[in-house]
Amino acid sequence: NRVIHRPVDDWEAKEESLMGTAAVAQDRPKWLEERRKGIGGSDSPVILGVSPFKTPLDLWQEKRGEGKDEPPTPAMQRGTHLENLIAQIYSERTGRKLRKSKQLLRHRQHPWMIANIDRHIVAENGSGPGILEIKCPGLSVFAKCRREGLPDYYTVQLQHYLEVKGWDWGSFAVFNAERWELLWFDIRKDPELIAVI
Repeated sequence: NRVIHRPVDDWEAKEESLMGTAAVAQDRPKWLEERRKGIGGSDSPVILGVSPFKTPLDLWQEKRGEGKDEPPTPAMQRGTHLENLIAQIYSERTGRKLRKSKQLLRHRQHPWMIANIDRHIVAENGSGPGILEIKCPGLSVFAKCRREGLPDYYTVQLQHYLEVKGWDWGSFAVFNAERWELLWFDIRKDPELIAVI
């Protein structure tokens, strides 16, 4: 079994924690231009046909600069603004130390494979370093994760990142703001799935 599902109890946050949370502003046009030069973790599910958000044709047009530059959706904005808080909750619950990743990464042998990783999980107790991917879905996707585990498009994204970094494992922090609840899932590298990617 590749996925370890660990539901976590609700976490009571103090109001002060939320007040200090702010999203790091990125130069979005420059970031989008760099993303056009490679295939990222969120692109792999599109190519494999498991993304509910866009089609392979949409992605092809986007990479050619022909697609529309869509502004971030409310769900994307929620995730961006809560990312630091979710990382903090994850770290407190798991006891794992995290480092923020601020750079676009490229695979050494396949430079077209790129990654924007949310956090590095610091190696401890004999385990190698890992990748943390943070998700902040709405109620329906969160409930489905709780019932059925991770959707395929999440899993493919993390496997892509593991291949870019050359690391053996990663984790998802899946947080729902309405329920103020965190689930986390540890995933091992899957060479068969990576070969498909």
